[in-house]
Amino acid sequence: MLGTARTDAEKKRKAEILDIGDSLTLHGHFGFDIYLITQNPKLLREQVRAACSVHYVMRRLWGLDVAMIYEFAEVQTYFANATRKQALSVKRFRYPKNLYKYYVSSNVHNIQKRVPLLYMSFFAIPVLIFAMGYSKASDTGFFGLFEKDKQEVITDLPQAEIVQLSATDPTKIALDKNNAELLGLTYEQYMDLQNPQAQDEKNLALNQNSIDQIVNTYNANNPFDYSYMQAPPVTAHQVFSGCMNGVAYDTQGTILHDAPKDLCKRVMKGDRPFNPYKQPEQAVTYEFASAKENPQIPNNPNPAEIIEPIPLEQKVSRVITGAHSL
Repeated sequence: MLGTARTDAEKKRKAEILDIGDSLTLHGHFGFDIYLITQNPKLLREQVRAACSVHYVMRRLWGLDVAMIYEFAEVQTYFANATRKQALSVKRFRYPKNLYKYYVSSNVHNIQKRVPLLYMSFFAIPVLIFAMGYSKASDTGFFGLFEKDKQEVITDLPQAEIVQLSATDPTKIALDKNNAELLGLTYEQYMDLQNPQAQDEKNLALNQNSIDQIVNTYNANNPFDYSYMQAPPVTAHQVFSGCMNGVAYDTQGTILHDAPKDLCKRVMKGDRPFNPYKQPEQAVTYEFASAKENPQIPNNPNPAEIIEPIPLEQKVSRVITGAHSL
């Protein structure tokens, strides 16, 4: 009898406990909400988990006084990165310090605050980029938007000293070459301009040498030896004159053997080449005596010869000399 009574009491107690879980499914009918706080949702009964309509998961970050609250539409027995992405909303919650006194473990714990190096690098990279951009922008006046403050730097310059360089000094030669290049001259031409007296003396010496050479070379015993004489200067150039029977000739009548074959054809068609050696023609003016002008006999120092102009209406006068008669 005692064993049977104990068994009935346990069954009754168990039924009462089960009634608590069943009654939780009817809390909405009574107009109140129930908040269940647990660190492991797997320990709850399946009927209780099924009756929950909202599940809040609170995760503390790196030991800081801040937690992230993830909201789900149903109980999540497993929380990972994939589960975190399915959250309906994410909020940040900072623990009120005035409530620390009601929770003993909030004051007595050894949790150290730490931030992973990966996240620290993520935060540091934008800061470094901004710092570098700001430094570069400040050097350029923020791309010309603001004028950069100019600082006048006063430096004591040493007093210049005049150094006289010799003509054979490599430094002076290099400077003279640079100046000649800037003026578009050769080094020899630039040096001649710098020292014209030396150039005049050089030319005079060359002329004197030429005269001495002629005097020394001329042989009075053989006056017909003209080897000392210089070649005469060129007074004419070979210039194309025209064509005859398909053959090109120059101005002196010499055949131009190297002339192209189509040269005479082009000339016959009317094409005329340009002659750069042609001299400008000088216009010759003639003066005629007028019939109404009175001839004037000029004073001739030679009385035996008289030259007078020829009027149009008179005959040609003869030259009168003492040996000829009229």
